[in-house]
Amino acid sequence: IDWRSYARTEQLRIRLHQEEVAPYVDVLVDTSASLSATPGKERAARLLAAACLQWAKREGAMARLSALGGSELLAEQLVFDGPAGAPLPPVAPLRPGGVRVLLTDGLWPEDPAPGLLRLMTGAARFFCLQLLDPWELEPTAEGALTLVDCETGQRAEVQLDARAVAAYRGRLQRLLDELRLLVIGHGGDHAVVRADILASMCARDLLPAGVLEPA
Repeated sequence: IDWRSYARTEQLRIRLHQEEVAPYVDVLVDTSASLSATPGKERAARLLAAACLQWAKREGAMARLSALGGSELLAEQLVFDGPAGAPLPPVAPLRPGGVRVLLTDGLWPEDPAPGLLRLMTGAARFFCLQLLDPWELEPTAEGALTLVDCETGQRAEVQLDARAVAAYRGRLQRLLDELRLLVIGHGGDHAVVRADILASMCARDLLPAGVLEPA
């Protein structure tokens, strides 16, 4: 009620005020070396990180990019050389009530649940984009191979036959399901993204998962 107006006119008036709010968007990037396991995967990670910032700013949000366990940085400063480990919050405190987008491949050797819950706590909306290379999603039987862990340097001689590929796909599906259930079970959104050009990732993976909305 505008009491000053009432004092002058003896008529009651209600004034409505709408506060202008610029929402916060925190883009959190897993900078472990596995995100650059292939050139295509690294390129897709950079495209997605930069696109998330652009989309947020286009909507009038205050957006920033931070490395998991690290500091705020620009998209062109991303370097995927971090060690394997559980997800850690960035150095700068996460802003409450904002939107948080986590870009990761989810290939953590440790239980990610405690770290993920810390990242999700206080967010108004949480998106987990799990980025994987096409070969990681659908490897082919190629016979004897030497595999090198890009994070530890550990080497393994494997016989990549149909049986080994089937076992791998089963383990990968369990990993995908566990992360999806963890994120969705705590109110977040999860999308598996196949590394590709940006337009394809948006149309094939992000739109159907509800991460993006049609213009």
